[in-house]
Amino acid sequence: MQRLFDRCPTIPVDSSLSLARYCMTLKQTLLQAEQYMSAGDVERSALLHIRCVQLANRTLPAHPEYSLPQNEQWLKELRRMTGKC
Repeated sequence: MQRLFDRCPTIPVDSSLSLARYCMTLKQTLLQAEQYMSAGDVERSALLHIRCVQLANRTLPAHPEYSLPQNEQWLKELRRMTGKC
C-alpha cells in the first residue's frame, strides 16, 4: 500500500484553475477508477482513488477559491465524491 502512496505525490495547487475545474477532474478520475475496478485492475483503481483523496484533502484546501461562500456547492459535491473512496 505504501508503494501506491509513493506513486501519488501531493500536487501543488494551481490557482489559475478554478475550483469547479478541479471538481470536474475529480469526477472524471473517480469514474476512471470505477472502470479500472470493473475491469479487475485493482491497483490502478486504488492509485486513482488515492490521487483523488490527496487532491481533495491536501491540494484543494490551499486553493484561493476554497473558502469562498459561492463555492459551497462544489465543496459539498467534492465531499460526497471523496466519501466514496
